[in-house]
Amino acid sequence: MRLKILLSITIIIALTFISMSFFSKSEPETPGYTIIKIYKGFEIREYKPILYASVTKEGKMMDVGSSGFRELAGFIFGGNSKSKKIAMTAPVTFKPVAGETGKTEMSFTMPEGFDTNNLPKPNSAFVKIHVDKGIRLAVLEFGGFASNEKLEEKANELRKLLKNENLTWKEPYRFFAYNSPYKVFNRKNEVAFEL
Repeated sequence: MRLKILLSITIIIALTFISMSFFSKSEPETPGYTIIKIYKGFEIREYKPILYASVTKEGKMMDVGSSGFRELAGFIFGGNSKSKKIAMTAPVTFKPVAGETGKTEMSFTMPEGFDTNNLPKPNSAFVKIHVDKGIRLAVLEFGGFASNEKLEEKANELRKLLKNENLTWKEPYRFFAYNSPYKVFNRKNEVAFEL
């Protein structure tokens, strides 16, 4: 029992330092997009294709963060075919897996300059590399700490705003987390629907 407690504490401390080191940059690289239109409460963005490293986990969005982060951090911290460190970017993306109830895909965006040909292969069989096609999203930004309940609330808020503008969207929503769990002030989160 003591060994389990000690191991748990060690893992928490290690994750704390890893997370703090990844998110310590004031301005991490983010995917580029074009703002198509700004509405009251949300905006429409056009994204080019994005290269992701992803893991799929059982659970809702905010329930998979720790285990998903460990596996993805392992990949970008050198757990790959070239033992190469890959820079942390923002945001971390969460979205339910289509057709698989209760599963969430957690993804890190790969930095500019990588593609499917030059990105090292993950050592972990759980980390998958894929390209998300160019996409048009309606995005609502909010601050503070996210929870599964707050994400549902913000997604419902965005649904109402879209309906008021006679815009149609595709379910489910995505969640973009921009900050380390250890940042307290000026937090940035977003929920988004594909249009």
